[in-house]
Amino acid sequence: MLPLTLLALAYSLAGPRRYDGRGRRGLSRQALVLCAPRPLTPRQLNGRIANASTVDGILQLHAAHGDALDDINLSTCWSRLGRIAKNADRRRLLQDPALLAPLARQTAAALDDWDLFRREELTQLHVWCLWHSLECGQTEGMPSEGLRRRCHAEFTAQQGRPSRLQRHVGAALFRLVGSRPREEVTIPEGYSLDYLVERGARVAVEVDGPSHYAAASATASAAQHRAPSSATLLKRRQLRSFGWRLVSIPYFEWDQLHAAKGSTAELQRRYLAAALDEAVAETVVAGVS
Repeated sequence: MLPLTLLALAYSLAGPRRYDGRGRRGLSRQALVLCAPRPLTPRQLNGRIANASTVDGILQLHAAHGDALDDINLSTCWSRLGRIAKNADRRRLLQDPALLAPLARQTAAALDDWDLFRREELTQLHVWCLWHSLECGQTEGMPSEGLRRRCHAEFTAQQGRPSRLQRHVGAALFRLVGSRPREEVTIPEGYSLDYLVERGARVAVEVDGPSHYAAASATASAAQHRAPSSATLLKRRQLRSFGWRLVSIPYFEWDQLHAAKGSTAELQRRYLAAALDEAVAETVVAGVS
């Protein structure tokens, strides 16, 4: 609502009140300009986006103010979407990628104008490109080929090194299959597989240590220790979407094999054999999340 002083000024500039031909009271052009809502500044827009409570609210803000959004506003849109999107929202957006297409196109165009990127931003953009192009099957709104290459290179460079737990699992896999499995295999999409095992079909084996779970602190509950992190869940989902059969080995299940009665090596063999056989029996459909 305009301040009273501004409204008074508008009416004083309007001159005598009159009615237009359609029977409603009219104001002079000067008054209409003064009374018209002012465009929101990028800072004001950012506040509205950051406080949006629904996915549709963010999409409506973008539809109404898209041309006025700067790179920070666009970043806030995606960050807020990631925070408030419920499972039903995610399914809806996956089933109808056109809902996000206008925001994606504007973001892609803005990205190509940015000269500086943080490593984290490049890796996040690469994951989004995988989702948009391979999981959703969309080609419109993608960043330029040069930027995608930069994102891919940074993403592959961020892959971790083998842990001692991973080495132990690798040794057990060697005893089971009779040959040394391929280790730290980088696939075309940029992800690194801990192990690649041939057992009637190709199976990706991921050894998930404590850092792969949401809570790694000593005070966290047992349930928190066993809840996979969002990055771990994302990798599992995307690997399956790309057509991979996947075995995930949680550190706490592997540790329990040492505490159980019987030969540890035999328990490990049975555990891995059952997990691999179950993965081979899965029906894998590439491109379906």
